[in-house]
Amino acid sequence: MQFSDIQGQEKAIHILQCAIQNRHIAHAYLFAGPEGVGKKQTALALAQYLNCAAPDLNTFTSCGNCPSCIQSVSGSQPDILMLEPDGASIKIEQIRTLLSKVSLRSYENAYKVIIINDAHLMTEQAANCLLKTLEEPTDNTVFILITAQVQNLPVTILSRCQQISFHLLSPSVIQDILQKLHPERQSQIGLVTALAKGSVSTAENLLANEEIAGARQELYD
Repeated sequence: MQFSDIQGQEKAIHILQCAIQNRHIAHAYLFAGPEGVGKKQTALALAQYLNCAAPDLNTFTSCGNCPSCIQSVSGSQPDILMLEPDGASIKIEQIRTLLSKVSLRSYENAYKVIIINDAHLMTEQAANCLLKTLEEPTDNTVFILITAQVQNLPVTILSRCQQISFHLLSPSVIQDILQKLHPERQSQIGLVTALAKGSVSTAENLLANEEIAGARQELYD
């Protein structure tokens, strides 16, 4: 995943690229914004770049060929850790297991990047457990918390993170993304884009819903 693959979030990408250029990477970021607008993809692009053996400092592009990049694309890079909710929440046991891996030395002596998706689903105990590490970060470790509900995160967590805001995508951006991902569904993309409300994930769900195709045909008839 490259920064250039992220569409419609130029401001967020620019903030991260300036941090890279100035060698001022925060130890903890909070990527906040609606569902399906590129937060997780941006987190993965940053993680891949930080661990790339030969990144292009002018274009902020990871090489794509080194072992780290190849592992990043396949999801097997040992220094990039992704945590998802277990059911309806992120539990303290998950955070403890994660932090035990964070304490280990980086495999490639680069960055250890920890991505916590839907961070607002952490239980109170899980959030408190994570807070201790955020207060005393280790070198070359970057936490990226992703959320669509900032208001449900503890203030103590928010105060330890640099927040980067993501916004809803324009219809033209969503249409362009869908056309690249689903060229065989051209006849439905226009309607789905109009109903997506700025979210690619919403658009994808609508596109996968056969009832939408039937409703479209009924309207035309």
